[in-house]
Amino acid sequence: HISIFGGFLTSLFLLVMRRSRAETASAAVLFLYGALTGFPVSCTRAIYGFLLSGIGRMFGRTPDKLTCTTVTAALFLVFRPVWILQQGFILSFYCAYVLLYTAHRREESNDDNVSVKRKVLEALVAGVRFSFFLMPVQATMFYTVSPMAPLLNALVLPMMELLLPGAALAVSLSAVWLALGRLTAGVSYFGFLMIDIITKCLDKLSFSVLVTGKPGIINYVLYLVIAVVIVLLGKKKRREVYAVAALAFVCFL
Repeated sequence: HISIFGGFLTSLFLLVMRRSRAETASAAVLFLYGALTGFPVSCTRAIYGFLLSGIGRMFGRTPDKLTCTTVTAALFLVFRPVWILQQGFILSFYCAYVLLYTAHRREESNDDNVSVKRKVLEALVAGVRFSFFLMPVQATMFYTVSPMAPLLNALVLPMMELLLPGAALAVSLSAVWLALGRLTAGVSYFGFLMIDIITKCLDKLSFSVLVTGKPGIINYVLYLVIAVVIVLLGKKKRREVYAVAALAFVCFL
């Protein structure tokens, strides 16, 4: 979300200055936001990734978010090795890798004319992939797995691309005219409110969380073997991938 906000800020600054200065100004705003929030792991990861992308462009290199995320993780562990044991570090980088890999596969297709139906299907598939690869982390740390996560990700992630820039625009307009800023913020407010209502409804379902307990060694071994098979079958028929994913889920539980 911070990356989306950083890109939105850069596009605004580009209206009045060169790209290098626009990215520097955006990075300054993001650092101010990080300071206000105490620089949590997820926030720092996104800010450093944004910085590395900007530095790469300054030297004529093509930005690669997967590489930026990897370098950021390495820098974190060089200066604070103990972070590798923190839940925030593991969840933040694990989530980022899965989302960036999904986006990378989407860019490789080079298909701009995508129907709404296919976009929704891709969001659901990305949510399933996201939940599958995050499953051992969740079960190890919290002893639970959420089968509703794919549906929630398919809903929240596309909406965030619209709501966050809208909220940033409302803040900018408030500096000019408070009434106009409040009016613009109303759209984002009701969008966030709808997400909150939906998540609370899903939370009340009896099967929203599966209590798996702490996994044993055999669970990890089976999971890793099947996860490798899924990656190898990634470019083959989807039926095979879904079948192996379902088998992995059953074995892990």
